[in-house]
Amino acid sequence: MQYLKDIFKKFSFADEFMDKVYLLLVLFPIAIYISAVLIFSINIPADDDYDAVLGFLNKFVTSNNLGEKIWILFSQHNEHRIFFNRVVELLQYYIMGKANFYVLSIIGNLGWVLSFFVIYKLYKKKFNNFKYLLPISIIFFSFLTHTLMSWSMASIQQYYQVLFLLLSYYFLIYKFSIKNALLYQFFLLLGVWTGGGGLIFYIPAVIYLFFKRRNKEAIVTSILFLINAYFYFIFFNYQFMSSVSFSYFLKHFSDILIYVLNFIGNIKVLTRYEYIVGLVFLLCSIYIAFKKRCEFQILILLSVTLTALAVAIDRVHFGIWQALSSRYTMYPIILLSCDYLSMLSDRDKKPNKYFYVFALVLSLTIFSIAMPNGIRNLIKYDSNLKSQCIYYSDKEHAVNIYEESYRLGIYNFSCYKK
Repeated sequence: MQYLKDIFKKFSFADEFMDKVYLLLVLFPIAIYISAVLIFSINIPADDDYDAVLGFLNKFVTSNNLGEKIWILFSQHNEHRIFFNRVVELLQYYIMGKANFYVLSIIGNLGWVLSFFVIYKLYKKKFNNFKYLLPISIIFFSFLTHTLMSWSMASIQQYYQVLFLLLSYYFLIYKFSIKNALLYQFFLLLGVWTGGGGLIFYIPAVIYLFFKRRNKEAIVTSILFLINAYFYFIFFNYQFMSSVSFSYFLKHFSDILIYVLNFIGNIKVLTRYEYIVGLVFLLCSIYIAFKKRCEFQILILLSVTLTALAVAIDRVHFGIWQALSSRYTMYPIILLSCDYLSMLSDRDKKPNKYFYVFALVLSLTIFSIAMPNGIRNLIKYDSNLKSQCIYYSDKEHAVNIYEESYRLGIYNFSCYKK
């Protein structure tokens, strides 16, 4: 009789039904997010789109020299070398015949959806149901990253850099094989040439490999890091956007520290007190790292902290509140998600229901604050693009780029009139 009861429990229709309900609940925030992207993305360039997309295509198409084309692909854009962006832009342009910012925005946001599925793969190593995935889905697609949701070039750069970070560490800690070793090296490489922050991702990887006594891999990874740094800074002649020295660091230490904490705490829980949220969040993440010793969470914690520090040193002169830009919120989101995954019990144990309720309430609180704010900003951004047509701080520069693109047949829009 007990045997039959066990079988009945295993194939309980109630459990199957509830799991389907949780699956729908997990998919609901994703559906809302994707709908907003499809609604608010628009085929009009904005800000860096002019230089990073149209300006790049103008130069690439008019160049007849293969060496020059390669140089253009790896050329610097602000602090970064956005090689991956440019490959995506070229593919979209040659397939469709014209630059299309609506399509580029969708491609960019696909990177964020794929990042969620990397986290889902980690979750599936612990659970075969969807119930405990719900808080991650809610916070991932809570519109915290609203700036990137309709900004073509930035969404490709930022979202895919995070995707390559997650994929590189996923294969790094996975069961060792030649295939997995090649994959994590490949994604580390892509991360570098998607944005300068990708170089930072090598540091936790090297530390991890030495700590795990995978010394040969650690040495190879260190060499590859140095080779990438050489090409990034020396071979392609990197131009530093700001002057940073040790004395500068000491002089602005308090501002840099607050910037870092703002960066990490930018999840809209306590507006104007993000640095306090950041401090609590960082200390909790460190505690979780020591308590749970989850390798993936430790790698993400190191990467997010180092990224926050690098951004702070480079951009603190814009003001400490610049760290609260929604284009940076991917990093606290992935750290919060990894903290949550680390705190969940192993597969054969049931998670603490109070912890799950807390995580669910926190994610819903963030969603309830971030989504209305995100919608308002998306509507405002959409309105500004349509009303101003040329949406760029240096309009004369943007007009020159656009007119060249129009002459070359790369892009045109009806709202522009001379």
